[in-house]
Amino acid sequence: MEADDWLRTTPLAVFFFLGRTVKGLVKNFANMAASAAGLLILIKQHVLIAAAGVVIGLVALVVVALLRYWFFQYRVEENGVLVRQGVLKKTQLDMRFDRIQGISTEQSLLYRVLGLVTVRFTTAGAAGDEGHLPAVTPEFVARLRQRLDAQPAPQVASSADGTETLLKLDGGEVTRIGLTDPRVLQFALLGAALTPAFGAEFENAYKRAADLASESLAVLANLGPLLGVLTVVALFLGIVLVFLLGSVVVAFLRYHDYELRQEGSAFRASAGLLTRKDVTVDVSKIQQLTVRQGLVMRWMQRHRVQALPASGGPAEGEVPDDVQKLVVPIAGAQTVEDLRARVFGSEGRRVTVLPRDSRFAPVSPYAIWPPVLWVGVAPAVVAAAVVTTMFGSAGLACLGWIVVVAAIACQRWRRRGYLHDDDALVFRSGFLGYRVEAALFRKVQQVSVSQSPLQRRKNLATVHVHLATGSVTLPYIECATAKRLRDYILYMAASSRLAWH
Repeated sequence: MEADDWLRTTPLAVFFFLGRTVKGLVKNFANMAASAAGLLILIKQHVLIAAAGVVIGLVALVVVALLRYWFFQYRVEENGVLVRQGVLKKTQLDMRFDRIQGISTEQSLLYRVLGLVTVRFTTAGAAGDEGHLPAVTPEFVARLRQRLDAQPAPQVASSADGTETLLKLDGGEVTRIGLTDPRVLQFALLGAALTPAFGAEFENAYKRAADLASESLAVLANLGPLLGVLTVVALFLGIVLVFLLGSVVVAFLRYHDYELRQEGSAFRASAGLLTRKDVTVDVSKIQQLTVRQGLVMRWMQRHRVQALPASGGPAEGEVPDDVQKLVVPIAGAQTVEDLRARVFGSEGRRVTVLPRDSRFAPVSPYAIWPPVLWVGVAPAVVAAAVVTTMFGSAGLACLGWIVVVAAIACQRWRRRGYLHDDDALVFRSGFLGYRVEAALFRKVQQVSVSQSPLQRRKNLATVHVHLATGSVTLPYIECATAKRLRDYILYMAASSRLAWH
């Protein structure tokens, strides 16, 4: 890795830039709905013109990918990596090794056959992956990691030596990931929302399905009420199983052969069936631990853990999953607590990130009032007044919305809680499931205390804790407690001799 000349990656990086261009178009598909509708009309009326437009569009994508590859150059220096990129808008990234939060690699099926990988960097304060080097060799990545490991690291109380395997997921655990993925319902709703966009073709298919359904109903009527109900239930369960099967397949594509290791002072996770991804994050770079437990995961006694290095979120043109973070897709309680102990080291020993621990202190019940008043009572009264003038006393049914909002607000209040010791703060929230966020005081960037009119009246306050990964809000605690917590966090952040990043 000489530092004299600017280098280009292998020509196969064109596929990487082509993929990023297509991903950007797909991401902005919702913003091009009008264009898509016009394209559908054009396809129906002028097939040849539409075909020519498609060919021109594909050629344009390839040309853009070639230009992005040609103007992409990099150089590895003693203290960091420099990247030049851009066709019309030129940019240069200077990523110093001491600011890099982690290195991840991604290996598609094509790159795996050719022995190439794509390297992604995340630096402190960057939005998503700040830099990337596509289509480089694994040997280059190994030398790059050696350069990064050679940098002076912040002193931490616990740092393991050697390599230790912390977690390996078998087929059963990967299947559980698919069964607990909340996106199954999202895909089902998306499919239901998109079906009307097919126009006349959908109407014809609907008519054929309706005729088939009528014939099926006649058959069910002949079977008798009980057998008819059982058949409908079996059909519904079959549809659900299809979506679950698709979710399990996606889980195997993403998390097949998942392995989490600790290599010295860094965590390293690798997984993937077709596209193999490898994420490395130094323990000292982790800013926040997030533990999620959905309704199904709670029943299975499993958790999902994310260890976030300093990053401002997805960059422009990236989706949230592109942001580099260490993800443990499923883990038991013992593994979760072991990860917390390894991340926090000698700090935060008296806290826990398990959401159902009894040590969490509740927030004030007055937290229920604002959503009930502004989301429940106010809209319900207005709706009842309007509907009553039009349909009479039937409009009073709108007042039932207050009961629904009150039930939701009470459930969210029950889920909220906080816990802290001399070094760390843990906040719990959720609705049906749980979300737990934990961070060390010395990692905090800013902390403030605010009071609404209701909070001033009841001597309560809200604490806003800002980290390099985002913010955590601790609402409706005693005002004196909030101010003491704010002052103590500021003292710990200012007096710590350890680096926050």
